[in-house]
Amino acid sequence: MPTDGNKEITGQSKSGRRSILMIGLVVLVMGLEGGGIFIAMKVFGGGPKEVDAAAIGGADDLVGWTESGFVEIHVADLEAPHVKTGRSYIYDIRVSVRIKPEAKPKVDKLLANHKEMLMDRLNRIIRSAEPTHLEEDGLEVIRRQMKYELDQALGDETVVEEVLLPRFMKMKADI
Repeated sequence: MPTDGNKEITGQSKSGRRSILMIGLVVLVMGLEGGGIFIAMKVFGGGPKEVDAAAIGGADDLVGWTESGFVEIHVADLEAPHVKTGRSYIYDIRVSVRIKPEAKPKVDKLLANHKEMLMDRLNRIIRSAEPTHLEEDGLEVIRRQMKYELDQALGDETVVEEVLLPRFMKMKADI
């Protein structure tokens, strides 16, 4: 009987040793692979390279934007509700426009005399928008609708070059 007990004990220890050896072998192989990749990257990879900003459209392009002859004007800050999805949301939006400098007096006059009308029209766009339009990455449909309303209010389709939405935040409304 004692020999059977010894066989069980030695049998268990052999399988335990095999498991430990197998785990050790896997760890060793993974370490060698990692070391080999590290050495290969050091030898063949090279370091960071110098890049000319003008070649990739760097800071010089941004200077061209400010000197391109356009002026940015803040139009309105909106907090527009939207319930078309079955849930209530509030959209916190800042609307600005890019215009040519010669149109600035006309836009300033419109903003001074008709600010509430513009805010109403821009709020209406958000309230009546399809949910998919409010989820677009570039908000193209919303921008196009806002540009149309601003063009109508100004009476000229050439004044507003681009509608900018520097802040466009969606918040759940607890109503």
